[in-house]
Amino acid sequence: MNRKQILATVCVMALITVMGMAAGYYTSIRSARNINPGIQGLLWPNPKQLAPFMTLDDNGNTFGLDRLNGKWSFLFFGYTHCPDVCPITLAVFNQVLQQLVRDDTTGKMQMIFVTVDPARDSAQRLKEYVNYFNSHIIGLGGTDEQVKSLASQIGIIYIPGEKTPAGEYYVDHSASVFLVDPRGRLVSVLSPPLEAENILARYRQIRDFIEDQPLS
Repeated sequence: MNRKQILATVCVMALITVMGMAAGYYTSIRSARNINPGIQGLLWPNPKQLAPFMTLDDNGNTFGLDRLNGKWSFLFFGYTHCPDVCPITLAVFNQVLQQLVRDDTTGKMQMIFVTVDPARDSAQRLKEYVNYFNSHIIGLGGTDEQVKSLASQIGIIYIPGEKTPAGEYYVDHSASVFLVDPRGRLVSVLSPPLEAENILARYRQIRDFIEDQPLS
């Protein structure tokens, strides 16, 4: 083997080594990005991709998976006759929205109130209820089957209680808030107690982390 052949062989080996190092570096960076950073409530590296569903919004229009795409969505499941948890949570939603208005980022996220009592919560009632707290909150309902097309994917179980002689009843339901990313993936569960500043801080952490992930 002459000097030119030796030099060519050395160059090829060096190129292979550099490519191997680059691939290893890229893989290590990609793996590091996929590690859960320890953000409370973050469902990572295995967020749940939501399947198509169909509900009705508080204007009576169809609201499906396409209405979640492109936005960060906070979902809370409750009902308008709820005596405590629901009004408290929607008051917190209002505080979060007011802060986001100041940050000028409302176009990138939405707050959604999904009824677990569709028998009593008509579109009109939902609209009046959510508007009392903030007109930017979206109310979702429809038939029981339509509500379940979304609730079952999130893992929500709701149980109506026994009716009083006057026909009133309570509904047992989750008190958590669920965060869906712009790709329609359930990425976080925010458990109570819920405070506006805490929700905002965790939302920003989760948003920045996920937006830094490579597309797959």
